[in-house]
Amino acid sequence: MESAYVVHKTLLNEHTDSVNALSFSPCGRYLASGSSDRSICIWKVSSGRFIFCVVFDSQINALLWHSVEKDTLICGCEDGAVFYLSDFSPTGFAGREVRLGVKDTPVFCLDLEPNMRLLAIGIGNEVHITKDGCLPSYTATTKLPHPQYKPQIEGRDCRIRPRSIHFYERGKRLIVSYLNHGVIAWDIDSMTALWHIRSRDTPKQIASSAVYLDLNAIVINTLQDGVYLFKLGSTKPVRKWVYDCEAEARYPLLVSFLHDGKAIISGSPTGSVCIWQTGSDDLYQVLPHSGNIIQAVSAAQRGAWSYVATASSGKGADTYIKIWRAKYCAPRGQIASFLDCIMIFRFSLDWSDYGRMSWTIMYSIVCAAVACGLVRLAWYNIPWTWIAMFLTYSIGKVIILLWQTAQFSYECLHSLLLMMWGSLVDVWAAGVSYTRSALRTFIGLPPVGSFPHPPYHQVPPQYDPPVPILN
Repeated sequence: MESAYVVHKTLLNEHTDSVNALSFSPCGRYLASGSSDRSICIWKVSSGRFIFCVVFDSQINALLWHSVEKDTLICGCEDGAVFYLSDFSPTGFAGREVRLGVKDTPVFCLDLEPNMRLLAIGIGNEVHITKDGCLPSYTATTKLPHPQYKPQIEGRDCRIRPRSIHFYERGKRLIVSYLNHGVIAWDIDSMTALWHIRSRDTPKQIASSAVYLDLNAIVINTLQDGVYLFKLGSTKPVRKWVYDCEAEARYPLLVSFLHDGKAIISGSPTGSVCIWQTGSDDLYQVLPHSGNIIQAVSAAQRGAWSYVATASSGKGADTYIKIWRAKYCAPRGQIASFLDCIMIFRFSLDWSDYGRMSWTIMYSIVCAAVACGLVRLAWYNIPWTWIAMFLTYSIGKVIILLWQTAQFSYECLHSLLLMMWGSLVDVWAAGVSYTRSALRTFIGLPPVGSFPHPPYHQVPPQYDPPVPILN
């Protein structure tokens, strides 16, 4: 069951400059917003109430709620600082800094791997991986190598800039979306590139990306023409959605999955935030913003409600955040499950290798034809009557053998039980006799059989007097 998104709350009067990052907490109860005015604000989603504000020395570029530590927020700043913020209360908060040894270099993106407790940080032209939850001191990190691909495009600044990073394969691999160097999946142990989505010589630059691992897909938002959907590891897009019109300026618009991967939402340079369905090219809904630039977006699911947050850019003191809400329940039943399996199967195939897929289909057809021919040959040439008689005779013999075995087992078990019963009866009788003798001895009675019997009085037989015989 789905409904259209409507404005749930409008958040005002806190930020005085563009909002660069939005993030819902894992429980869906709170929303964090980071702005160019160097502040982070925390809001309650249900009521839209402002809860807390933290001010830093530079603007906020990235926000991430910790998925393991409760009510813990990770932020990345323009001056290269990375902070853990927790224990928010009216009296203050607890904060600790992750020191990477890099100063005055902007942090562009963050990601957390909760199973391996790894934190990835895109800072300047580098990507650092460090252990999550380290103490406030210099943190030893693993630094990924620079991309080998170097685009040669006239009139463009081709410096290395990581825009989005995503862990997958339980922290063994990291996907990095670069501004000018495409998307690279790195193996963290060997420091080698596994696959690479390159922009070649096209003018496309990547603003942001999002990964949905259950769908095995990545969505990429470009600065120029729109949003692309790829299967992980593929170099050809599965879907492409274009902006309704071209904006005068290019902004790093964020993108996110929602509806369990069945839809995506992207920021808009014209104020028309679009929600597209990933299973087709259809437009799900447009969220209007009166022509304002919407750079930051975020999505979350809480119970039967789906929430979307959008924030304006370039509005100064009139900066606002809108929380949209729609009724969304994941479809139940066998048909819905089957459609989900079909959708996942589509993205699990490598559609970029058409030659291999064609060869696989032809090989499958040949194997099926050979199998059918063998079955047909066997059906007409094997003496099925003799086989049936042999099977019937064998099954009968097996049944007789089993019956005889069961009878023999029954007789053996019956004899064994009788022997055990006789032994138990003898043991019981001996125990009773011994117990009775011990009790009589204990109370001072003579043993059984030692009583002197009184003498028997012999009573002479009584004879009737003889009856005279009358003559």
